[in-house]
Amino acid sequence: MGNSAGTINYVRKRPTNDTQGEINIAGGSFDFKRIEADYSTLLTDDGKWAGRVMVAAEDKGSYLDGLENDRVFVYGVVDGQITDNSILTMGVSYQDANTDGNMWGALVYNCTDGTQAEWDVSATTAQEWTMWDTINTTAFVEYAYTFDNNWEVKSTYNVRNFEDKSKLFYVYGTIDKDTGLGLYGYPGRYGSDFDSDLIDITAMGEFTLFGNTHEAVFGISSSRSTDIGTSYPVAEESYAIYGLTPAFPYALDAIDEPVWSEKSKYSDIDVTLNRYYGSTRLNLSDNLLMVVGFNAIKYTREGTASGVEIDNDESEISPYIGATWSITDNVNGYVSYSNIYQPQEEYNYDGYFIDPTKGVNTEIGVKASWLDKKLVTTFALYAAEQDGLAEYAGVNLDTGNYYYTGTNVQSEGFEVEVVGNVTDALTVHFAYARVDVEDDGADTNLWAPRNVVNLIADYKINEDLSMGMSAKWRSETENTTSNVKQGAYLLANAFVNWQISDALSAQVNVNNITDEKYITSLSTVGYYGAPRNAKVSLSYTF
Repeated sequence: MGNSAGTINYVRKRPTNDTQGEINIAGGSFDFKRIEADYSTLLTDDGKWAGRVMVAAEDKGSYLDGLENDRVFVYGVVDGQITDNSILTMGVSYQDANTDGNMWGALVYNCTDGTQAEWDVSATTAQEWTMWDTINTTAFVEYAYTFDNNWEVKSTYNVRNFEDKSKLFYVYGTIDKDTGLGLYGYPGRYGSDFDSDLIDITAMGEFTLFGNTHEAVFGISSSRSTDIGTSYPVAEESYAIYGLTPAFPYALDAIDEPVWSEKSKYSDIDVTLNRYYGSTRLNLSDNLLMVVGFNAIKYTREGTASGVEIDNDESEISPYIGATWSITDNVNGYVSYSNIYQPQEEYNYDGYFIDPTKGVNTEIGVKASWLDKKLVTTFALYAAEQDGLAEYAGVNLDTGNYYYTGTNVQSEGFEVEVVGNVTDALTVHFAYARVDVEDDGADTNLWAPRNVVNLIADYKINEDLSMGMSAKWRSETENTTSNVKQGAYLLANAFVNWQISDALSAQVNVNNITDEKYITSLSTVGYYGAPRNAKVSLSYTF
């Protein structure tokens, strides 16, 4: 959309050039069970057409009382060479996921005496009748043509349908530590049906200018989506469920499922996004490279949400520029600048969407390679300013929806990173990040840790046996709105992998090996993370 804060590159699995397959079986703590199969084969004797199919099924319990999940996933894709210069790819995926006993919201940590409550790791506010089921179906068609000058034009059409239905129970209030009373319940039953279509056309290739070869990418895309939300109001005879709950923690069957009224539509939103984008990588000299680009959008969102008329119409151009300089053969410096523009999905108290957040992002850093370029170190300084960034403000009990306010956030920090092979057998990834976040000079978003350390290390014992560990340390956090604090904590995981044969391998993973107790998030305040748990998996390739 126009926010360089982060990008996830989703790459679909494509057919391979020969027949091959893989089967994975896994089992672990909390009744975790999973099986998946992945098979690719040529479809024609000349090798121009191939297909691939992947299926997976998973069933698991949870350390949270009463929580159970199961899902089934199927994906199929076919691609073929239409001519020597063109390829056609078609694929479809389907996922059916079901959850029982899920929470809505989070645990309540505020006590009437001003202290912070502490619960068992398994504590939940859910009831046995709560659920959240989803069905996600996607399909795509892609056509790519490569010209004789190596320029490529790619056109893609994507379609998606997402359906969900849920029965939820929200709990709020301030609890009396001696009696466990003081919490109120709010049930809700909802459904949604989301459909989207996306067309994207991209051209990419090289060009020569001033004696140097450069790269360029240009594209246009257009998408249209509709999202219809439905609800089932609580019938009058079940209004008591809005009242005080039994003493917490209560049993999973402590509160009956309410009687629901007839289904009604509470939201119907149409979103149209037309996007124009381009970038070029300019080789200005043997040592200096520059990237210049832009992202222009025309964004409309209209319809109704909880009785509120929605009519948003936005246009924005977000430019960005960056440069890298080879200071020596082993040291590179870089600098970047980009505009931020991001429409937001959060609502204010009255049910209107928060305005888009806008701002700028800058970064400067240096990268150096060591040990014959087997090890890379990075030091980076970064800063960002965002106006109108959505921040959680509470729950509108008239609608049952969270609501947010826009805040002006300035953040700055630095990061140190070491990645690569220390020896032929030892690979490491170490990173330390420090960030400060302010709103007009005052510390804000304190739920985000100011200091984070990540460490990943893999060690190859011999040709068939390897082991590794990972650790993440986060400094203390707090949520001033919810009055909840959390001290610094360290999470550590480990694994051992055994290559039994060329085709068969086994792996054991142990997560949270120190059995650390921590709250998953203080952004909107969550629940406790998983205690020590383990998983064993077998993988067979053919």
